[in-house]
Amino acid sequence: MAPVAEGRRADVTASSTRPSIRSVLRAHDVHVPDPGRWRPAGPCESYAPLPVPPGLVRELYLGIGLGAYHISLLCGVGLGTVRTRLQTLNIPLRISREMCPCN
Repeated sequence: MAPVAEGRRADVTASSTRPSIRSVLRAHDVHVPDPGRWRPAGPCESYAPLPVPPGLVRELYLGIGLGAYHISLLCGVGLGTVRTRLQTLNIPLRISREMCPCN
């Protein structure tokens, strides 16, 4: 596997094992692969139900403080899908240089 994909796998595995994140994912019926077995979702699949539940994005972005990119990886959807959901919820996007509250 390419180094970039390995880095994403490590990031997703680390966050999906955090109890706070895991409970939000499970509450919204997001499939959580076993640690170390995550892979990017294919073009016709996702880990989260579609359309992505507004409460899921709200809890991960505002409640836990994950970035839109990280949410897209956990949910197995494109970054544009997460950004669009945030915009429809009238949640302002953080500037990429801003520190996420979870860090």
